[in-house]
Amino acid sequence: MRQKRTPGAPLPPLRNFLRGIIFVGALILLMLLWRGIEMITDWFWFQEVGFEKLSGVLSDPPEAG
Repeated sequence: MRQKRTPGAPLPPLRNFLRGIIFVGALILLMLLWRGIEMITDWFWFQEVGFEKLSGVLSDPPEAG
């Protein structure tokens, strides 16, 4: 049977670590989802105006160099 924690006792280190990993993973997933929505929106706009061949060229920022 599991041991019960006392109300003021800290969480076990592994549990804190797993919560941190899940939080960081969720943030990364949200950032990728946001970027994907931006790319799809750009693609639809470029299709609408007839420049779908340029969408990959114009939507990426120029590289410094």
